Amino acid sequence: MRKRIVSFAFLLGFFALNSTSFAAFHRPKLIVLVVIDQFRADYLTRFESQFLPPIQKDGKLGGFRYLMTHGAYFPQAKYDVMNSVTAVGHMTISTGSYPYQSGIVANEWLNQDTQKEIYCTEDPQFPLLGGNVEALSDGRSPRNLIGSTIGDQLKLSYPHSKVLSLSIKDRAAILLGGHTADLALWLNRKAGVWTSSEYYLPTKKLPSWVERLNEKTRASGKLVEKLGEKSNYKDSIASPIGNEMTAEAVEAALSAFQLGGGNDPDLFAVSLSSHDAAGHKYGPNSPEMEEMTISDDRTLSRILNAVQATTPDGLKNTLIVLTGDHGAAPNEEWSKLIRLPYEKIDTRQAQDQLNKLLETQFGKPSTGSWVVAEMGFHFYLNQPEIRSKGLDLGKMEAVGKSFLKTIPGVAHVFTSSEVISGRLPPGKFERQILHSYFPGRSGDLVVIPRPFVTPRLGNPKATTHVTGYSYDQTVPILIAGSQVHSGTYASQAEVIDIAPTVTFLAGVIAPSSSEGRVLSEVINIK
Repeated sequence: MRKRIVSFAFLLGFFALNSTSFAAFHRPKLIVLVVIDQFRADYLTRFESQFLPPIQKDGKLGGFRYLMTHGAYFPQAKYDVMNSVTAVGHMTISTGSYPYQSGIVANEWLNQDTQKEIYCTEDPQFPLLGGNVEALSDGRSPRNLIGSTIGDQLKLSYPHSKVLSLSIKDRAAILLGGHTADLALWLNRKAGVWTSSEYYLPTKKLPSWVERLNEKTRASGKLVEKLGEKSNYKDSIASPIGNEMTAEAVEAALSAFQLGGGNDPDLFAVSLSSHDAAGHKYGPNSPEMEEMTISDDRTLSRILNAVQATTPDGLKNTLIVLTGDHGAAPNEEWSKLIRLPYEKIDTRQAQDQLNKLLETQFGKPSTGSWVVAEMGFHFYLNQPEIRSKGLDLGKMEAVGKSFLKTIPGVAHVFTSSEVISGRLPPGKFERQILHSYFPGRSGDLVVIPRPFVTPRLGNPKATTHVTGYSYDQTVPILIAGSQVHSGTYASQAEVIDIAPTVTFLAGVIAPSSSEGRVLSEVINIK
């Protein structure tokens, strides 16, 4: 009996000790999440010698090398999705979930009921502020995102937490910020000014600090539209100028919001979009992308030093996370130079040929065409017309699949009917399809190209990112803070692991649809 009492007392003491240790765990007052758009994992290794030192001679913090030496560094983290694009990447980072749950399957998709293209963050109910609407719709919100984000979870536990997101791209800012963000800010590239929507600002007025920022931007002339000289806002954004503008906005936001000074943890999410704009234009092996990566390093340094200067305790109570939203394929020019097999698929031509084939076998539709859209290798059929004529969708998909499989460069084709019945391509393809397919938003026929096969882009220097192959899916993850063991980690990490790791460190529940793991090997519980 005495032994049982002693054993029971020992167990109580053990659990009490561990409970006390976790209760005393040092949680961050500010979480800074930095995403670099189209940031392949190998940029950190290829250009490391040109990065700033971890701590500069004047005592200021460096950029990448500061995080690589003071944080936990996963050199090759993965996105296990079928289509690696901006919307999917930013959603995955903030939610810890895949498209099959979140509904964010791409940057845009087709609404089968209306037969209209839907942009991932469009919402006519909440117009943009300042006019000069950019594209697709005059409103933006996170309405199309299903489930919660890191910021939403902070707000659920700590209503006084501040959540702010910022990027040149609206979809990056909105999907990082989530449903409850105090403000998501992005660049209206038609007007060349920072803006938001009435979803975040029901007063229909931009904050005074944003107005001052816009005045400064106009006065600086950094974004100069000279169409007669073949220069426009897009050219400026695809250069270090875009990074510089983003850094200025970050500094203004930090000053205005006074983040990290309260009792509840705050979140500031920043996405650097210029890297992607330049990457599409020049390709990952170009001198321009080397210049952009060096600019990213200096921009990151500027952000870290601004956080240190404006946060009451500097970086002592700050958790910093950096990653990319996807990678990129080598461009045609570089692939031919090194004799790497490279092919292009003319998706517009494939759509036209498929339409003619379906007309031959099923007759002409009463309205429109049988294939109404192609977006990122997703082919959408005219479902309302198929239903009205009493045709079998599965049979039409089967005919379309047989044709698409004959196109050079195609590895696999699957259909919506095959997803329902579970007849999918093998191995990683089946897994990525199940992670990515969302009924009503994904295509009826979906092409999986072979490695190093892209849509026809027109410019041999240009590139894109639409697959689940390593060059599109591999990005770094860096996490730095007093709660984190520094070092380089070879353990497997996925981008879905970021959200549960951050929320664990913040002491809140992971986002609603999160299915990643906590990266426990890096956590320092004292």
